[in-house]
Amino acid sequence: MLEGAVKDKGHVSPNWDFKYDLIDGVRMKDVRNIVTKNGITRELYRPDWRTADDKKVVDGTVQHMIFVSLRGHAISAWHMHEIQTDHIYPINGLGKLVLFDGREGNKTKGKVNQFNVSPMRPTLFVIPPGVWHGLQNMDTP
Repeated sequence: MLEGAVKDKGHVSPNWDFKYDLIDGVRMKDVRNIVTKNGITRELYRPDWRTADDKKVVDGTVQHMIFVSLRGHAISAWHMHEIQTDHIYPINGLGKLVLFDGREGNKTKGKVNQFNVSPMRPTLFVIPPGVWHGLQNMDTP
């Protein structure tokens, strides 16, 4: 190892479960591909999904869903919603999702979460109101 270098902490368990210290209210669901004789099937959402600590992934109902395609190295800049919960599910390319908790009085105020995202490890991210987030395409067009 190079002098002064610091090794990154591991982010998955030996069973490949995520080991993130998440911002309060943020939830993740690791989704698996199903390989069939006809190709690959991947569920995008199910209301019965639960997190590793047995919490519902989506509390309530999904009210809004959009598809966003970012150009190579483009950034969807910092933004947050005061009422809406965002559900982010990367389906193509390689990206970086960064979250920041700026909610006054919240137990994780000031905390940052950063995720490398790809359909190679399909994951649904649930981002509650008040949490700032941005997404960057780390891939080429």
